[in-house]
Amino acid sequence: MRATVVAAFCCLLLACSAATVDAVPSQSASTVLPPEVSITTAPDETRVLVTPVVTDSHGPGVSETPALATIPGSSSVPPVYTAPDASTATAITVENDPIGTTPDEIEPLDNLQQGTPTPVAVAPLNLANLGGTASPESAAPIGNARPVSTMFGPVQCEGSGRIPFTHFPIDPGVIHSIEPMGKMADSHVTPIDHIYIVHDSSDDPGHGYVVRSPAGGNIVTVQRMPNANRPDYRLVIAHTCTLFTTFIHTGELTPALKAVTGDLELGKSWTGAFAVEAGQVFAEAPPSSLDFMVHDQEVVLPGFIVPESYAGEPWKVHTLDPFDFYEEPLRSEVLAFNPRTAEPRGGKIDYDIDGRLVGNWFVEETGGYTSDLPSYWETHLAIAYDHLDPSTLVVSIGANTGISEDACRVCQGAYGVRGNAPDPATVGVADGLVKYELIGRVRMAPGEPVFNDENVSIGTFLAEMTDDRSVRIEVFPGVGPSSVSGFTANAVVYSR
Repeated sequence: MRATVVAAFCCLLLACSAATVDAVPSQSASTVLPPEVSITTAPDETRVLVTPVVTDSHGPGVSETPALATIPGSSSVPPVYTAPDASTATAITVENDPIGTTPDEIEPLDNLQQGTPTPVAVAPLNLANLGGTASPESAAPIGNARPVSTMFGPVQCEGSGRIPFTHFPIDPGVIHSIEPMGKMADSHVTPIDHIYIVHDSSDDPGHGYVVRSPAGGNIVTVQRMPNANRPDYRLVIAHTCTLFTTFIHTGELTPALKAVTGDLELGKSWTGAFAVEAGQVFAEAPPSSLDFMVHDQEVVLPGFIVPESYAGEPWKVHTLDPFDFYEEPLRSEVLAFNPRTAEPRGGKIDYDIDGRLVGNWFVEETGGYTSDLPSYWETHLAIAYDHLDPSTLVVSIGANTGISEDACRVCQGAYGVRGNAPDPATVGVADGLVKYELIGRVRMAPGEPVFNDENVSIGTFLAEMTDDRSVRIEVFPGVGPSSVSGFTANAVVYSR
């Protein structure tokens, strides 16, 4: 069955002609590579990590969450964190806590609505004077930290629940703009699960800016990104055993932290417990923008109705609005750089409604979010709303639909819909065939937001929900809705 489904999907990728395709040929299943075994040594400890090498939303070859790790002082590995499933997961609603990976090649918006930064004197970065001293004690866990099984594997942490954040990762005085979660473009077919913090010295290698910890905790994971052009890291901080922050694309680590992680090769990871205090610098800021996420393991976003489909990125279903962890006046100070005015201010990433067309979909029997294909996002589909203007409907398709890039140079696979109707949140099985006229999108100037162009029709998106969690879709490039009467052999079935 999987071979047949993948073959049909490849037909959609190649924009096969309905007149020339009579049957779907079978193909062999994708080859699964064995896991990579890496040994990471830190002062006074050795860990053996068995880490599957995957292609994630931030580049190929990144070693993700360890499947096995030994924790110093522990004779066994704690029970493995299990992603919640739809039958047992409970969405925890917190008052004033509204619910809710562009590719690396896509620059975040750099001319968004800007706040008025408070002038600050920013001294050039001297890593030798930041982040503590390089000694074995630097890697000691905080307080009574203990090994606990989490969505990031076994980590050293202490306590549970939420704590307020007192420092923004990038100093507000040097922020240029902040792009909220939820954008859909190119390989980020489904809504992006992090905000972008853009500083005011883009691509200036001597900017001297730094990345700070929002609150106290332990750095528990450091990954060297597969970027040979500059120091590029992904880090996870455990603030409690249920509250985490993730930072992607930082610059060079502080000497104290790097003394513990060692010189990581591209794509390699370190896990351990490096204590940080609130506001402590642990890395240089990146050349342009920093990705920032907050995860609360006690909350499962209700708009992911099949959370086990995201087992390859288990943090996604626990990712919340970062701004809700800040108190005044800092919260308002940083929100001034965010052009989104709708709630939740930090954006929204979970749109699924059981029995309705809206939300995320994956080509059936391809493994959910992390599919069997090398370019896993090609099996993704999202029918959701613009991250800056939620009144704007977006159809985001990972497959090659046959729509020419010249038809919409800024779409990158995420198309507008004429009239923003019908609302996918109201479309169900009883509605039968539903046609969406895809339209172009425009950007008035480089770095500006993207808007729908009602004057440019670029095709028809045909959808039919076959049951509450399955939908058949097909794209007809360059064809208006009135000329589409039904599906052809190119149609593909997606599921939750």
